[in-house]
Amino acid sequence: MNRRSSNEIDALKQEITNLKSQLEEEKQHNEYLRSLLVNRVFNEEDTILSDENNMFHILSNNINGICWVASRDGLLFVNDAYERIFEVSSHELYNDALAFMRYIHEDDLQKMKSVAKKLFYYEGLVRFQHRIWTPTKKLKWLDVQIIPTHHEKYGDLVVGITSDVTEMNLQRQELQRAKERAEESDRLKSSFLANMSHEIRTPLNGIIGFTDLITDSDVSMDEKVGFTEIIKECSEQLMNIVSEVLELSKIETGQVKIEEEVTDINSVLLDVFNSHHLPANRKGLELKIAKDSAKIQERITVDKE
Repeated sequence: MNRRSSNEIDALKQEITNLKSQLEEEKQHNEYLRSLLVNRVFNEEDTILSDENNMFHILSNNINGICWVASRDGLLFVNDAYERIFEVSSHELYNDALAFMRYIHEDDLQKMKSVAKKLFYYEGLVRFQHRIWTPTKKLKWLDVQIIPTHHEKYGDLVVGITSDVTEMNLQRQELQRAKERAEESDRLKSSFLANMSHEIRTPLNGIIGFTDLITDSDVSMDEKVGFTEIIKECSEQLMNIVSEVLELSKIETGQVKIEEEVTDINSVLLDVFNSHHLPANRKGLELKIAKDSAKIQERITVDKE
């Protein structure tokens, strides 16, 4: 594995770990607040805490999440965060506790209707996420924690905390995509390097084979000159392959540029033939070029390398 790529993946894993740590801290904070809601939502006279100067009201309106308490008869309490997150007035909730449903994302609506039907029948903490559309067409992800409880005067109650986790979800998705891109890049580079062993052998075979022929006393001078040209071409091919390996860093950063040029396809075919026909002959194979000049566009625009 390429060291740089390995370091990138390790860095992404660390970022994901940090994000999970943030989520855990938020969860613990919400657990504390939920406990506070359950234990302090009523004052000594068993009435809903509505005094704006009491500790609960001050605390609930100075956190990021929506704190709410509902009975079977409707909403009993919701803090100011509802208006900030949903971007609408909370007054409508006191007349219709399910008024918020009109903002639920269409793909989550059925799930939320099911939750609403079973709201007072859950046992223990329930946690889930859903999306909403604000009146200004903003898509938001909300994390909901609810717990059922019972009060002698108000009967069955549900206490909940709803947090806006849009930014955190977007960061998590981007980190996951970046991790997948890094892993895919590493896989492609590994495959590329594995193929290089084969690609390097081809021009090397040409260089070694024609070098042997040059030293053969039975080969004419004209043939030796031709072999020298082939050795030169094979050397250039080998240099190009080495250059491609050295450009791996550009592949990582997406900076590889395609350099198009008008190329004679016949000369490309001839280069390939000259590089491979000798190794093929040694194995008892006959390599030929077959073409129909009437059907071939001889000059094309392509990255020759």
